[in-house]
Amino acid sequence: MLCTSYYDYHEPLKATIPGIEKFQHPVIHPQFWPERLDYSDKHVVIVGSGATAITLLPALTDKAKHVTMLQRSPSYVTSIPQEGAVNTIIRAWLSAVVADRLLWLKHMLLAAFFAMIVYNFPFMVRKSFRDKTIAQLPSTVPYDPHFKPTYDIGRQRVCLSPDGDFFQALRSGRASIETDVIEMVTPDSIQLTFGKVLKPDMIVTATGLKLQFAGGIRITIDDEVYDPSEKWTWKGAMLQDLPNCAFSLGYADAAWTLGADATAQLVTRILANMRRQGVVEVRPYMSEEDKKSVRQRQLFRLGSTYIKTGEHALPKAGNRGQWNGRSFYLKDMAMAWFGDVRRGMVWVKG
Repeated sequence: MLCTSYYDYHEPLKATIPGIEKFQHPVIHPQFWPERLDYSDKHVVIVGSGATAITLLPALTDKAKHVTMLQRSPSYVTSIPQEGAVNTIIRAWLSAVVADRLLWLKHMLLAAFFAMIVYNFPFMVRKSFRDKTIAQLPSTVPYDPHFKPTYDIGRQRVCLSPDGDFFQALRSGRASIETDVIEMVTPDSIQLTFGKVLKPDMIVTATGLKLQFAGGIRITIDDEVYDPSEKWTWKGAMLQDLPNCAFSLGYADAAWTLGADATAQLVTRILANMRRQGVVEVRPYMSEEDKKSVRQRQLFRLGSTYIKTGEHALPKAGNRGQWNGRSFYLKDMAMAWFGDVRRGMVWVKG
């Protein structure tokens, strides 16, 4: 069971930043954050607009003199309460076991409902995000261009700000946001296309993740190198021609752990059947008909730069049958419990 996520743990995504090698102050990538890094009273510039940048900006304002998030294009950002009124009431009146189950169900259903609304009524969601964002911004930070993405909502991840900490940092005056393209990094500055110059003491390159399957494990079958990127995913949990091996991936539009749960349920069912029937090997395979009819689609329904750049490193998801990629949690759980686990699979008895 491969629980390695889908990115390279040793090398970050290399973004093209002109002149970054000339900068004479620290350049930090969040994936390799130094344990004792001191950014007290420093002007920090975070290059990026994804979840990492949205998380770092409020976190660094505790010590930094000022934090600027420099983005080429904006993302959708919305506030979410850490512990809402409904959660508080449920925990106050019910036992811990019952409360945990109810809250799990609530979060799961809300995530599914939100994804459905996003895909079916994007204009309505976009307007709601716009109104909520404007209400939380200080007068010095305009909505356009800093919070007006060019892509449709649902094509990239929505960044969540716990209890609105991102907007609180902007209102405090200790953080700001710039939307522009880097023209050149000099030894002590960042020159932007529209003429503005930033003078940071430290640059944080929150530019994304480099995609990699199975944590870079070298897989061989009978001494032949196995390339996952050339293979298709079976039920989003196993790989074509790779025996007795499953992998855990989550959702792009819901909690990652829900996808891991659906995979675990499917694998447990397969293992139980193997044990009962004396089977020692299960191996997904594509029939000649599948090879002719299955068409490739994205493994993740995202248009993020790091997904487009590194998608070639991931296995292929199909558009039909057992090779169809992930859909949503309730359907995937139904397939894990009751779906066909025989078609497109070789079962070998010992």
